[in-house]
Amino acid sequence: MKKPIDAIKKKLTSRAKSKAKKKSQKSSILKKVEKKPIKNFRPTKKQLLILGIIGSVLVLYLIFCVASSISLAGRIYPNVFIGSINLSNSTAQQAQEILSQKSKTYLADAKIEFI
Repeated sequence: MKKPIDAIKKKLTSRAKSKAKKKSQKSSILKKVEKKPIKNFRPTKKQLLILGIIGSVLVLYLIFCVASSISLAGRIYPNVFIGSINLSNSTAQQAQEILSQKSKTYLADAKIEFI
């Protein structure tokens, strides 16, 4: 009778040992992860150069957009045509005068007959 009881005890102890071994393996992995120091990110010279180029291009584009909006404030944008009439870089009053003159000459020359 002792043999079966001893065999059962061995099985139980071997199972307990394997569970303990698995727990120790997990904890050792966690310990390795926890022990790794957090590295500070330090960009290389190449990365800094690329960031500098991208930043300077963005700043130049911003300056260009602001300068163009200031220079065209209150004016009609370039390459704006109504028919064959060029209204580029003119103010609203100038455009109105140009269009009224062109319409007067067009209507004076036009021959419309009503029957």
